[in-house]
Amino acid sequence: MWDPLQVLRRAGLPLALRAAGPTPTPAEMARAIEQVRISEDAVAPFELEAVGAFVLAWAQEWPSSFAGAFREGAADTRAWAGRRTPDANRYLKLRRIAASRLAGVL
Repeated sequence: MWDPLQVLRRAGLPLALRAAGPTPTPAEMARAIEQVRISEDAVAPFELEAVGAFVLAWAQEWPSSFAGAFREGAADTRAWAGRRTPDANRYLKLRRIAASRLAGVL
């Protein structure tokens, strides 16, 4: 079974340790994020918060890569992520971790 959170953990999702396996491509990361969006009721709130911070870090630090991966859905994805990060302090911590990890992926 394909697990979008495992794909994102391999890309550096700021949750515990990275998952083992090959580093996903930006297209695979975008597909995993879309799957999380579609099935977010099945995802724990702390995981959604981490995905939100991950998405925003990607969009802010590597805007061309983000836009290329999400195409016309980039703005909607970014807005969705912003609604998943209600705690500003926790968001900043998660975003820093995500940006640091994404630097090795993108």
